[in-house]
Amino acid sequence: SVVVLKEVEYRLYTDQNTLKRKVNKGNFQPIMEEVTNFYVKYYGEVRSVLYRIEINRKEQISGYIFLTNMEQ
Repeated sequence: SVVVLKEVEYRLYTDQNTLKRKVNKGNFQPIMEEVTNFYVKYYGEVRSVLYRIEINRKEQISGYIFLTNMEQ
């Protein structure tokens, strides 16, 4: 069985170039400005998440988050 501790949602507001985050049933709060692109992909077979954030159409921040201690 799966126990969800927190539900987190990220959303890019393109009109404001702002990346916002919502935790559980709260409101979206800004966490990063000048974001021009945001991409996330889940790889279930290796239990990881790829993320890529583009800043001002120039710099990119990317990485993997490995989800440990999970059962499917």
